[in-house]
Amino acid sequence: MTPRASTQRLLLRLKDRTDVGRERALAQLGSGLPLPDVTELADLLEIELGIPIGLLRGDDRLDVLLAPFPLGNPFTWLWAEAALEDGLSEINHRLKRRRVARDRAPQTVHELFEAWCGQPAA
Repeated sequence: MTPRASTQRLLLRLKDRTDVGRERALAQLGSGLPLPDVTELADLLEIELGIPIGLLRGDDRLDVLLAPFPLGNPFTWLWAEAALEDGLSEINHRLKRRRVARDRAPQTVHELFEAWCGQPAA
């Protein structure tokens, strides 16, 4: 199966990364957080973004990782951007369903996991 255009573009942003594997990533991203909740968010990120959780790091800035794609080919950009926005919309929807309320939006992947798990922002 061919990856979505958004997945391909996200993987390009992470091309110099080594996939640390799911178990290690869960341990690092969810350090001190409830494992079932960490696993639930990891599953959601893998589904909605289409990238292995082992490529993400806790200090990854969400505004950089999930920034709009450069235009390039307008047709492929449209599909890629729409898929990314759809995935982000689903993640935001699920956060709201969990009644996550914070003074500011999570800035990093680790802060996203903290918010998902209902941990206070630092």
